[in-house]
Amino acid sequence: MDTETAHRLSNATSEFYATNAESFSSTRERPWDGWGTVLEHAAPGIECAANEGRPFRVLDIGCGNMRFERMLAGAFPGQEFGFHAVDDCPAFACDFAQDGTVRRQRLDVIGCLERNALAERLDVSACDLVVAFGFMHHVPVHEWRVALLTDMVGRAAPGGIVAATFWQFAKNEKLRRKAERATETGCARLDVALRTEDGDYLLGWQGDTSRFRYCHSFSDEEVLRMEQLAEACGATVLPSYSADGADGRSNRYLVVRKQGRFVAASGCVGGRSPSARSAHGCPESMRGAARPLSHHTASGSRATSTR
Repeated sequence: MDTETAHRLSNATSEFYATNAESFSSTRERPWDGWGTVLEHAAPGIECAANEGRPFRVLDIGCGNMRFERMLAGAFPGQEFGFHAVDDCPAFACDFAQDGTVRRQRLDVIGCLERNALAERLDVSACDLVVAFGFMHHVPVHEWRVALLTDMVGRAAPGGIVAATFWQFAKNEKLRRKAERATETGCARLDVALRTEDGDYLLGWQGDTSRFRYCHSFSDEEVLRMEQLAEACGATVLPSYSADGADGRSNRYLVVRKQGRFVAASGCVGGRSPSARSAHGCPESMRGAARPLSHHTASGSRATSTR
């Protein structure tokens, strides 16, 4: 996809959420089932933070109405959290965001990726958990997705967890056909050309044909390539799995642990020993075709598939 088209699609997506934030948020209240596995991986770090008497630091890119933060805080009552919640739509702000442990940063992440400015604009230090749920599919260019995942791994503390979802709605024939019809209408309205065979679609909302959001449906090969990228960036890939949506398979979860060790004053130790790979950048070779790597599988389910 060329940069001009990507820019126009990103603007259309921002306008979509600015217009539909209230109605969209009202249908996005319950946690995703796939988040439970992420919490299982994060639990040792949360325990160590509790024993040390410090906040467990979380970076959430594309936080939406912050239901992940609410779920995490509810799952570990009494634990102090330091949430850094990033989103470009202030209409998604909720009461929970007024808590003193939450810092919201309004930031056009995709615009930063386009300008290669995310590293300087995202104002947060190393975190114990870095997540991007329901966001990767809005990033229209592969190289920008690579840059985002690279930045996420780089911002994780040693031994920290990084998790992202990759929506695979086109695997569901009913959803794919609906998306194809919406894309045809949306392309005509926005005067853009998309190749659905490449996974690029435009989706509407509740029958409204005036606003559309760009969404990419990821293939298994694309997700595998992102796993390899994370590994090359200095992370250990944990078992991947599918969850969410009516069929329990709408999202593919990539979960990795930053290499290194987290050590609390109480003596808690976690993570893996450092390796020769750098955690701050990825080899240029990883931006191309994927090399063979076996998938790990698990299962899960939930009722919705995007934030």
